[in-house]
Amino acid sequence: MAYGPRRARAARVAAVVAGIAAGVAALPATAPAAQAVPGEGPRHEVTYFYGSGPQNMFDAYWHDSRQPRPGILILHGGYWVEGDKGTWRRTARWYADRGYAVFSANYRFAQQARWPAQRTDALDAIAYIKRHAAQFDLDPDRLAVLGSSAGGQIAADVGTYGSASDRIRGVVALSPVLSPYQAYLDGAVRGASKHRKRLRRTAAQLADCGASSSCWSSWYDLTPKNAVTSGDVPMMIAYSRDDLVSPSEGIGLRDALREHGLGGTLTVLPGADHGGALLHHPGMKQRLLAFFDRITRPAKQEKQRTAATPTHSTSASASATDSGTPTAVPTPTPPTPPTPSMPTPSLPGN
Repeated sequence: MAYGPRRARAARVAAVVAGIAAGVAALPATAPAAQAVPGEGPRHEVTYFYGSGPQNMFDAYWHDSRQPRPGILILHGGYWVEGDKGTWRRTARWYADRGYAVFSANYRFAQQARWPAQRTDALDAIAYIKRHAAQFDLDPDRLAVLGSSAGGQIAADVGTYGSASDRIRGVVALSPVLSPYQAYLDGAVRGASKHRKRLRRTAAQLADCGASSSCWSSWYDLTPKNAVTSGDVPMMIAYSRDDLVSPSEGIGLRDALREHGLGGTLTVLPGADHGGALLHHPGMKQRLLAFFDRITRPAKQEKQRTAATPTHSTSASASATDSGTPTAVPTPTPPTPPTPSMPTPSLPGN
């Protein structure tokens, strides 16, 4: 009987030791992809002002590097009237730890300034980042943009504004509102969800416009597919099948990019996730990483790859992404919502 407590304590100690050993054995080895360039410094996280307004800020995430690295500018969502750069902190760190300088930016909201102030802010952020590239060990010629929801619309518009390829290498747009006018119409349909009704209100606020033909130029300028030229950049567009924003909105932009010889892919994932939530799907972060790795190759490597790669097919029936990976779900079949190709005196659905 006297030895009972000793045996019990010995058994508990043995169990604890065994548990610690098992825990150590279960710890995953650090994946090489999760490291910055081996032997380089810790991650930096600093907030900067890129303009004079209180919203003109971005958070920068980068590791010291002996070689200039590629970069990603992130534009958050929030109906163009809310949201914050800090909500993308974990994603920014994830890509920074894989060799990118990442910048998560705020921009003016629709209640503060009407369109195109949001595009202007994104362009100003890009210009600031490129001017100060050395501070972030960034190659200023290898910058891409990632946008979510309302931020996806801004990102896609940046990717089709002027000669976009002079500024950036490509765009990823998650659940982008690629036709704010269509969102305005959808929000008035009988049975529309509260989220679509809200999107209708904020789209009208952004455009400072309703269904009047007098301000059609605002709706037109808010629709990226209307501005695609051969001087623009490849894009990866993604939605969920039951997204707040219809996946069919992506068809017009994808096809316009392909028609101009640019890479345009449209992925539709199962479920009803929206915006940044799409990154929770298995392998989705890695798919974006592969896209960013491809489009931000150093210019010399890109030139060699282009010379060795057959001309990209512009067929709308193509089922693979630019990187050769099939889309997770077949491209949706609904036609693109009607968007006039030029201003008209009256709008459909009045």
